[in-house]
Amino acid sequence: MAKELLFLVEDAVEGGYVARALGYSIFTEADSWEDLKRAIRDAVECHFEEGDLPDLIRLHAVRDEVVTAVDCHVISEEGNWRRCFAGLAMRSRARLAATCA
Repeated sequence: MAKELLFLVEDAVEGGYVARALGYSIFTEADSWEDLKRAIRDAVECHFEEGDLPDLIRLHAVRDEVVTAVDCHVISEEGNWRRCFAGLAMRSRARLAATCA
């Protein structure tokens, strides 16, 4: 067994976290970071035989976040929305408007 097992951890849509092992069919989820670590240990223990357990479990947290290039509050105060929306796709414009509202 490899000495280290890598989990990709992401924010769950409904809140909390989801985690999946890279290279193995191990998936789990939890509401808090501490609960997630316990759930990952439990899932790894269930997946591997006792002699095949990895030495370490690495959690790689990934966050996909979108931010505007320009401060929307400054633009809304200036009333210059054209500059804020220049070059953005229609869907991005809707997201930006919702973010800046």
